[in-house]
Formats: sequence, C-alpha cells, structure tokens
Amino acid sequence: MLNAPIALRRFILSACIAVSAALASSVARGGGFEGVPLRVVTFNVKEGVGAPGSSSFNVIGDFLTTVTQNPGSGNTGLNPDIVALQECRSDANLLAFRDQFLPGYTYHRTNLADFGGNFNAFFVRGDLNVVHVLERFIGGPRNLLRLVIEVPGAGNLLAVYNVHFKAFGDQQSQNQRRLNAIESGIFVYNDLTLGLDLTGDNIRETPPPYGIFMGDLNSNNNFDGTITNLFTHINLGVPTGILNLPVESIGGAMSGGQPFIATFPGSNARLDYICLDNELASVFDANGDGQFSQDELNSMGFVYYSGDDQGAQSNGNASATSFASDHRPVVFDVYLPLAAQPCPGDVNGDGIVDFADLSAVLGEFGAAFDFADLSAVLANFGADCNA
Repeated sequence: MLNAPIALRRFILSACIAVSAALASSVARGGGFEGVPLRVVTFNVKEGVGAPGSSSFNVIGDFLTTVTQNPGSGNTGLNPDIVALQECRSDANLLAFRDQFLPGYTYHRTNLADFGGNFNAFFVRGDLNVVHVLERFIGGPRNLLRLVIEVPGAGNLLAVYNVHFKAFGDQQSQNQRRLNAIESGIFVYNDLTLGLDLTGDNIRETPPPYGIFMGDLNSNNNFDGTITNLFTHINLGVPTGILNLPVESIGGAMSGGQPFIATFPGSNARLDYICLDNELASVFDANGDGQFSQDELNSMGFVYYSGDDQGAQSNGNASATSFASDHRPVVFDVYLPLAAQPCPGDVNGDGIVDFADLSAVLGEFGAAFDFADLSAVLANFGADCNA
C-alpha cells in the first residue's frame, strides 16, 4: 500500500474515513428491525368500497391510500404495500378505487362470490411480483385467496392468505366457521411445512415460504373456540405455523385510556386478524424468550382508529374509520428476512475480506480492478462470509 500512487493512497484514506463514519452512524441509529419492510393491511369494506365519488369510496380512500391529499399538512394515508379486503362487491369500483388511491397496484380476487355477492380481494404494490394466485374452498360461504409473492430483497417467497369466515353465533354458523378454521389450518400447515405446489400436480416445487394469514375471522378473540384449529392442526395436534397475535388499538395509548382490542366498533370485539408465521413474528420478540408481551405484540402493528390520531393517517379525516364500514383496519409492519448476499470485496474467493484481497486489488489496480473494487474491499474489510 505504501508503494501505491499518492492519489490512490489519498483515496484509500478518504474511503476508510467514509466507511468509519458510516459504521458509526449505523451504530448510533440502532433500535430498528432488520429485513425488508412490508406494511400489510386487512379491512372488511362492508358491501364494497362504493361507486367512484360516493361518500364510502372517498372516506375509505382517506386512509387506505398511498396518496397524500393535502400536502404539507402532516396528514397521510396508511401507505400499505399489501391490502386484503373482504366483502368486496364490484370489480369496476375496486379498480377505480385502485387507480385513484393506490396507483400502480395490482388487483386480485376470488372468482366465487357468496350469496350476497361478496368476495375477497387483494391490492399489491406494483413492484412486488405476484407469481401465483390460488382460490380454495374452505367449507363456504367464501373461498380463501392465496397469493405467492416475490418481494425484492427478501430471502424467500411470501404467501399471503385472505379469508372471510362464516359470521353469526348460532350453532350452525359456529360449526361452519369451525370448518373454515380447520380447512384453513390444514392448508396453511402444508404450505409452511412442505412448501408450495404452484402447478397443481401435488408436488411441492418450492421450499416453505414466509406466511401471513389475514382477514375477517368473525370470532371475538376466539371466545367461542371456533377458530382454534386455524392455529393448531386438528389431526396432528401441532402448531399450523401461524400465530394468534392480538395487537391493540393505537387509541388506548394515545387518548390516555387503557388500550383495548376492538376491530368491530361498539362491541369490543376482535373479528379481524393478521397472523404471522413463527419466523416473521420472531423479529418482534425483543427479549428472545419465545413469548410475546403486549408491548412486543404492539410493535408488530395496530388497529387503526382515525379519531385517535386526529386523522393523521387518514388525510386529516378524524372520523374516517367511523363511516363506510362496521370494521376498522388492522395494520402490521413486518420485516422479511434478507436474501443471502454475496461477499463483496472478497476478490480471491476465500470468504474473507482481508489484506490478501487488498493486496490483490492494489497489485492489479487499473488492470483487473478499479476504484469500485477497492471501495468494496475497504467497505467490507474484516468481513467473514463463512461465519
């Protein structure tokens, strides 16, 4: 290195200073979660979003959007990456909603609607590659919708599930909801344990994906026991792979009262769920004890009440979630594990970035290597990619 040209030595020194500053900045920030961030939302729109220009269309658009309608005010939308909707009614209305409030997103739905014309649907951010769409019968009245998505930078495929279980508390309805949970639990268990069958030939072509299960389960925190087998395989008695994760509303903390779980206004009922698999949930287990305190659960997400933040996440409409639906959206901010990266700066391929790599770059600088190669060595000096 001492024999390198003066300009090159100056570059090396400045690069070392820049790398040191970057590392110091990274350490100073701290406190965040690692991984590819993804915001997922589930929302029962209650008989559709409405026609373009209608009050329900506009009110739902106030918060379920990436579009800031009053720039400079500090008010925004929820800015979701993936949205699961239940009780959809009209393709035309949903596509118009997408174009106005979630521009560039793709639209996916179940083909089968229930006797009331309701179906489940997804909006997905445009750069997330939906590689497979599957509709599955889970005992009626509405089918499960599963998307398999390639998320840029993530280490695995992501499977997202959208369901709307049978409602009501009479015995027949409870039995049908119980069947919905059983069939969904078996289906998810097979995906998350065996991998994905993307061709319908009963061969699992992929490794087990990451899994996010969401929707309106129509069970008040499982008080009636109807959705137990969504989380525990009915035949095997083992976990299905997704967890029951009851996040609280943001309202209790922000308004000074006690936080509470209420996705169905006026009844303190929890009907709407987002359930992560073990790997995605483990990110939020701050103390590593394998359990989730309520604070740890709340770091995953929240039930959104626009009145609690005076409409900050609904473009200034403080009453947005009190109209147009008898549900309120559940929001989770998940982090997908990063894809394995090559070992930048390891020019000799031994899995370690050290003086041997630096010497190789300096020895053939201007021939086989350039400033980009040197920068990679300096930025990653000391890295052991075999560890």
